[in-house]
Amino acid sequence: MTVRFEHNLCSDLSQSEPREWLVTNGIGGYACGSIAGLLTRHYHGLLVAALRPPLERTLLLTKLDEQVDYEGQRYTLHSDRWADGAVTGQGYLNLEQFHLEGTVPVWTFACGSAQLEKRVWLEQGANTTYIHYTLTQAEQPLTLSLKALVNYRNHHNSTQGEGWQMEISPQAQGIKVQAFESATSFYLFAPQANITRNHIWYKGYSLAMETYRGIHPNDDHLHAASLEISLAAGDSFTVVASTLENPDLDGAAALARQQAHEQTLQNAWQQSIQPPTPEPEPEPTPEPEPVSASSTQPETPPAPAPLAQPAPPAIVQPPVQPTAAPEPDTAGCAGPLKWLDRLLGKPSESATPPVATPSPTPTPTPPPEPVQPPVASPPPLPEPEPIPEPEPEPQPEPEPQPMLDVPAWIAQLVLAADQFVVDRTVEGQPGKTVIAGYPWFGDWGRDTMIALPGLAIATGRPELAKPILLTFAKYLDQGMLPNLFPEAGATPEYNTVDAILWYFEAIHAYWVATQDQALIAELFPVLAEVIEWHQKGTRYNIKVAQDGLLYAGESGVQLTWMDAKIGDWVVTPRIGKPVEINALWYNALVIMVEFAQSLAESPQPYQDLAEQTRTSFGRFWQADLGYCYDVIDGPQGDDPALRPNQVLAVALPSATIDRPGLLSAAQQQSLLQVVQQQLLTPHGLRSLAPEHQNYKGKYGGDSWQRDSAYHQGPVWGWLIGPWVQAHLKVHNDPAAAIAFLEPMAQQLQAGCVGNLSEIFDGDAPHAPRGAFAQAWTVAEVLRTYRLAAEAAIGQ
Repeated sequence: MTVRFEHNLCSDLSQSEPREWLVTNGIGGYACGSIAGLLTRHYHGLLVAALRPPLERTLLLTKLDEQVDYEGQRYTLHSDRWADGAVTGQGYLNLEQFHLEGTVPVWTFACGSAQLEKRVWLEQGANTTYIHYTLTQAEQPLTLSLKALVNYRNHHNSTQGEGWQMEISPQAQGIKVQAFESATSFYLFAPQANITRNHIWYKGYSLAMETYRGIHPNDDHLHAASLEISLAAGDSFTVVASTLENPDLDGAAALARQQAHEQTLQNAWQQSIQPPTPEPEPEPTPEPEPVSASSTQPETPPAPAPLAQPAPPAIVQPPVQPTAAPEPDTAGCAGPLKWLDRLLGKPSESATPPVATPSPTPTPTPPPEPVQPPVASPPPLPEPEPIPEPEPEPQPEPEPQPMLDVPAWIAQLVLAADQFVVDRTVEGQPGKTVIAGYPWFGDWGRDTMIALPGLAIATGRPELAKPILLTFAKYLDQGMLPNLFPEAGATPEYNTVDAILWYFEAIHAYWVATQDQALIAELFPVLAEVIEWHQKGTRYNIKVAQDGLLYAGESGVQLTWMDAKIGDWVVTPRIGKPVEINALWYNALVIMVEFAQSLAESPQPYQDLAEQTRTSFGRFWQADLGYCYDVIDGPQGDDPALRPNQVLAVALPSATIDRPGLLSAAQQQSLLQVVQQQLLTPHGLRSLAPEHQNYKGKYGGDSWQRDSAYHQGPVWGWLIGPWVQAHLKVHNDPAAAIAFLEPMAQQLQAGCVGNLSEIFDGDAPHAPRGAFAQAWTVAEVLRTYRLAAEAAIGQ
């Protein structure tokens, strides 16, 4: 997919400022900003380093203010908004084009007859940012001048720089910045440039998004150095910001490594969606005629066997090249799914041509009788009549192999998925974890388990899942997973009832994809202990009630994914028996039945528990309303609010588990109809029906306003996954399921370009809100798109 914006959008601040970009380094560090170049968040910067990977993320290099002198004219390429409302620089007016190459953002600036390209990316596995400039077109050399603005603060905070004196010292081909004595040193390198050290605080940057979020709206940054270099047409120049003293300064080589990394991701995904290459039919070997012992003459050679039918060629898709991907079909979200014809094997101009069937071998024509010579001698023996060869059976043309043909925007999401998978050292050993969302989330237990099937398995990299599953197993305690991944020396917090239940689903998804029986054997005793803890009761009053349903909750604690809390106020406490918790509990039990059977263990205890849960689950049904209670047996009784959680009672267990569902077919259809009418939007499901008295259709304001609205109406992108899975399960209509996902393609051109947001306003036009790049949103779109597309092939 080509994410590309031309000058008319780039030069319009109302459109280019809200759009953001993101690059990451696989250890928790990142860089991000607005495509217009204005700072709008505390989190914007060219190097936000993970000093204790994947966390302790610290803003080091904020921005480079660029200026070009060319043919007697000065062109400003940067832009700034100040506390008094003034916008200076206005470099966006010279921004001819912005696009993504894979995940790498590319700005093309027009400076008279010259064009200057700028790229930004991070080295994988290092806190190192490359800012790479290339003069692609010019009639004479130009001078590029840069002001490097630095900082040293937690990425959540703001800076007031008055009186702060950083140490800025010369370094070969750059400078070293020491913010204070105990701070991590960082470096700025600019080979071939003239470098002048400075120490000037620029005060009062106005941050539009923080103003909207009700957080301190202003920030200060330090002008640490000025850089200047002359470039001729075709020249490139790279600025390197790093916590390493000796990073690779070769920008071209570093860019090639990043491109190779992204190509590896695409290759793994492409290989995972290919159909198996058919084995060619072996040519039949003719059995030899038996040879008589008295024979002295060689046998007449047998007629040649019919030509073997050639095997159809393997259908191989070329690796997706992010820089040359086709433009998305913007009409596809509402119009016909043009690519679905190919997916379903229907003829098209690009269909695989039929393989020609060879003509049968013709029967030889007997030769004419020889003319007899005019002599009185016995006539020669007639030559034997040739035995006609049997005509081969006509061979049917081979059926073309179905292929999983997906649009380019899904390929872009494969790259986005990788940005959330990061390294984490656990007990001295290298491991992996999942950043829940950028720019502010760390790694959360619940988010990790929901996102893992989409991030790892749907992208063709199931090997990523195993170390994450094993890593979290080390933190199981009293049958629970931690809510937040614990830091070194920190006490884990286990205030989540569903993280452990999603853990079962993640393990099962991995097992279905890999058939890794060894991992199931290793984890089965641990999972059995989890079931036992829930039966006898664990933290926060989590226990299996006499009816087999799972009860959870106590005053002042938020345990489900609807976990907003303001001071001591839990906005959506949901104490009692929440509907999705019991759907997940049933799902965990039937997964244990499958695991037990595969390991030759007795499945009966889990089968009995599952059957009791399934029987009691009928209490959730509101026959008069046609959908489920959100919570039953709570302190205030049963909660009839229409929320999206009940969709999991239809989606689970997945189609790969041959067990009864929790609701009847008629109930499932009724539930989905109500949810579609009141909760479904193009970008996910509303967290509360608009007709409810507590519904809030807009998300914004200070932390109290935002948190009080968080699960009271905003659309959650990740819920599109359970919705699609449930709809596909009930209606068996892959085209409809895919159509629900296609509006997400447009979101890759809004918000954080090439990525998907955490939430959206409940009211139209459903503006993206919250974290601008969210793991479980990306993961669930990838997972269910593949689920629906594979279902289409299977029809």
